[in-house]
Amino acid sequence: MDLKNKQKVFLIGAPKSGTTSLHHLINYHPNICLSKYKETRFFLDDELFSEGVNFFYNKYFDKSALSEKIQYIGESTPAYLGNAHIVAKRIQETFKNDDLKFIVILRNPTDRAWSNYLHRKVNLVELKSFREAVDEDINGLRDGKPIFHRYFSCGLYSIQLKAWFKCFSPSKFLILFYDELKDETKLLEKIFDFLKIPPIGRLEFTKKLNVSSQPRSLYLSSLVRNSGLGKLFRKIVPKHKQHMVRTFVRQLIKKKARFREEMPKELRDYMVRLYKSEILNLEELLSRDLSEWK
Repeated sequence: MDLKNKQKVFLIGAPKSGTTSLHHLINYHPNICLSKYKETRFFLDDELFSEGVNFFYNKYFDKSALSEKIQYIGESTPAYLGNAHIVAKRIQETFKNDDLKFIVILRNPTDRAWSNYLHRKVNLVELKSFREAVDEDINGLRDGKPIFHRYFSCGLYSIQLKAWFKCFSPSKFLILFYDELKDETKLLEKIFDFLKIPPIGRLEFTKKLNVSSQPRSLYLSSLVRNSGLGKLFRKIVPKHKQHMVRTFVRQLIKKKARFREEMPKELRDYMVRLYKSEILNLEELLSRDLSEWK
C-alpha cells in the first residue's frame, strides 16, 4: 500500500497526558486516518523499523487510508517525545521531503509522574514506592530503561522538545496542554487550524476513555510490592504463562473508578522542588506562563 503522497502527523507525547483521548478525537476527522493501533512504536523499535516504511503502511493502516479525501495519515506513540535521539532521526530519514506535523500534549510534570507511577503499580510492574522510584531515576539507576520507567525524567519537557527542534523546525509542532482537553471543541479547532483542514461539528462521546483505576486492596498491593512475591512469581511461573496469570491477578486486585489515589503532600512538594528549574526553562522555550505548575 503506497501512502507516500499523504501528509504525515505524529502525536508524540507526553505519556499519561491525554494522548489516548486526543488520538480518538483527531481520528474522528474525515480527512485524517490514524493508525489502526495506537502506540505502534514503529520508529522506536529496532526490529519493527528494520522492516521498512512499506511494512509501516501495510501493518498499521487499512485501505481506507488510500481514499482521496484522506489528507493526513499518522500515529500516536507517547514514548516518542523522550526518545528524539532515535525517533526524530528515523522519521527524518524515512520522510525526507514530506510535510510533517507533530502534536505534543503536556501535563503538569508532577501530576504526570504520579499518574504514570499509579498506572504501572496497578498493573504490577512497579514494585518500588514512588519516592524510591523517582530517586533511582535521579541517581541514574534507571538509565537505559524505557522512558515509562523514569517518572522524573519523563517530565523534562524542555530538554525533550529541544532535541526534537534540532531535527525539525519548531513551526512544525503544535504544543497543547492537558487542561485544554476540558473543552474538546476549542481544542479540535486549534488542531485542525494547525493542520490546515476544515473544522468539524461538536463531538459527543458517551464513554470516557482510559478511566482511572486503582488497586482494590491497597494492603494486597503493598504485600505484593514489599514481600518479594513479584520475583518469586517470575521464578516459579513458566514464562509463557506469566502474562495470563498476571492478567488474572490484576483483575482481582484492581477496580475501575472515577477517582485516583491522592498524591501525598510531602511527595508533591518534593516533586515541585525537583521540577522548579525545568518549568522555568520550559516557560522560556515556549514563551508561556506555567505558574500553575509551580
